[in-house]
Amino acid sequence: MTQHDSDATGLVIAAARAITPAPVPTYTPDQMIAALEQYRALQTALDQAMPDQIVTIADRHFRRRGYWRAIGVAFNLTVAPLEERREVQGTFQDGQPNFGYLVTYQATAPNGRRAIGDGACFAIEKAPRRTAAELWRALPAQATEHNIRSHAHTRGYNRAIANLVGFGETPAEEVDADAGPGASRVARRGRRGPPDAPPAPAMIDASQQRRLFERARAAGWTDDQALKAWFVEHGIGDTSRIAVDDYDAILDQLLIDRPGAAAGAE
Repeated sequence: MTQHDSDATGLVIAAARAITPAPVPTYTPDQMIAALEQYRALQTALDQAMPDQIVTIADRHFRRRGYWRAIGVAFNLTVAPLEERREVQGTFQDGQPNFGYLVTYQATAPNGRRAIGDGACFAIEKAPRRTAAELWRALPAQATEHNIRSHAHTRGYNRAIANLVGFGETPAEEVDADAGPGASRVARRGRRGPPDAPPAPAMIDASQQRRLFERARAAGWTDDQALKAWFVEHGIGDTSRIAVDDYDAILDQLLIDRPGAAAGAE
């Protein structure tokens, strides 16, 4: 290549660089504002239709699983798990492992745009005793494989949707996390007191407690003693003290364990 050819090539490259536009927004400010206003209008409508899906913590509203699934339907999203991993991080004083699940979900919009959301939940988060001295005493009764795994999946699923279409809004299941593995930054930042004293979780209200029994009756739990024994077996001595972030998993498990379910499966 001659010097002339080299100079010509350099000029062509320089010219190409000069006319290549810098990255610019795909949407105009007006379009972004309109999209945000539409999302907030949808949010308001769903809040009115599903008030039980709202958790209020420190005067802020956070939305639970049912809300995020409704948002997924409204935006016609496809949400699918990408990865699931079971880990153990520490041991309780009774020798049981502090096991947990870490999951990753992907939400995809009809136009192909995608977002990833991760979620984690460990047994320590289900400890009914909240003092630092008792937190690691024993594996919590509610820390079942089903409960821990479903909570992690709920977090990952919700977060993927929130990242894609929810403008990064924090789902309620992340806020109620403890300061152990998988805890949310929101929960840690908002906690007062010693760093080893996690906040008390939000409890279900009277309407949710009433709906719990309605769902149980509908599922076949007509024997009060049998239902009470089921609650005790799962570490629930007082149904008014059920944590909000455990509520959906308990409803699901009531349906799975409903009287006659095993016989019907056979």
